[in-house]
Amino acid sequence: MASGAIMSLQPWGWERGSPQDGGMICDYSRRSKDGLEVSISISPGIFVGGGQMEPRQDMGELWLLRHGEGTAPQRTSFDSLDPIFISEVLRDLSLLNPYQIMSAP
Repeated sequence: MASGAIMSLQPWGWERGSPQDGGMICDYSRRSKDGLEVSISISPGIFVGGGQMEPRQDMGELWLLRHGEGTAPQRTSFDSLDPIFISEVLRDLSLLNPYQIMSAP
């Protein structure tokens, strides 16, 4: 995936993760109003300060979490997600791969 495509998720409600060692962002996440969160890991990551950026990123793991009041986030499954929220997430992720979009009917 293009690094710029990943950064373009932010206007759609995605937030970048906290900087890791060396100032790299290695994950992006999106939260729903009812406490559901989808998080993706990227590699090699995007530098917070800009500068020289890897042009391509690989998507690693995808986590589905539910946040409760006063409790640690718990992993959840696709069947517990709001259909509208998950369809928006899947649309956003499909936009990261332009070749997939071009070949769709």
